[in-house]
Formats: sequence, C-alpha cells, structure tokens
Amino acid sequence: MNSRLNIIVAIILGWSAICLQVSVAPRIALFGALPDFPLIVLLAFCPALSRVQAAVFGFFLAIGYGGTIGANLWQCVVSYTISGFVLAWINDNRVTPNVPVMFATGFFGTILARLLFMFVAAPPGITSYLGATILSALYNGVLILPLYALLKRFLDPAFR
Repeated sequence: MNSRLNIIVAIILGWSAICLQVSVAPRIALFGALPDFPLIVLLAFCPALSRVQAAVFGFFLAIGYGGTIGANLWQCVVSYTISGFVLAWINDNRVTPNVPVMFATGFFGTILARLLFMFVAAPPGITSYLGATILSALYNGVLILPLYALLKRFLDPAFR
C-alpha cells in the first residue's frame, strides 16, 4: 500500500468507521452483538498492508476510536495493534484474498481482537462476553465482504 490514494482512502474509511461505530453500531445490535466498524476496516486492509503498516494503522484506528468513546484507550490500542500485525500475515504468506478468506479474516480477526481485549480488560461476565464475541465475529465476517469487494475493485492491485 504505497500509493497516496490508498493512504487517503484508508484515513477516510478509518474515520468514517469510527463515526459509524459511535453513532450507528449501538442501534443495529443483533442479540447483543455489535459490529466493530473500525476493526472491519483494519481487517479489510490487512491483505494490502505489511505487518508494520497494519500495526500502525490499527494503532491509529484504536487511538481515534478510544478517544471518541473516552474509555479503554490502551486496551483498545493493544488489541487493534496486535490484531493488525498478526492478520497482515495473510499478505506475507501469499494467501490470495477472496471471499472465503476475507470472511475468515473478519471472523478470526474479531475473535483475536476481542480475546486480547478480554485478557487486558476482563469483563464482569466472561460467558456472555464470549457469546457476544462469537456473534460479533459472524457479524463482522459478513460485513467485511462488501468493503473488501469495493477495495478490490477500486484500490491497490494487492487485493487482486
């Protein structure tokens, strides 16, 4: 992801995702599961980023998101940064991004980020948190697909 257009699109999508997370996500919860729009944007960009770029992108997404909600800033930063770094191995391992791979990226990336968040900021009800994590992972796995299709169509050839 070296082109300026890709960086501008990443910044715009990241900020839009933070705004959607704060304003829209609580209203579209399904069975207690919220979509995580900033994480979806991070995971959708992972195939086009190196590990360091994904970690930096996750760091700044988490700073923006944590700054808007005003709580859990460092826990969010840790989970997004590590998740971006780990899932950018899709590009390093030369796995061709396609619909099933991107669904798995959204699903397992959400589980990884939420488990990391759980270990650094333990919620009061672990079982309900894990249930909501699995439902959110399914939700994010589905929501990443239209974003991936748009990114593949209009941006870097790394998505092809």
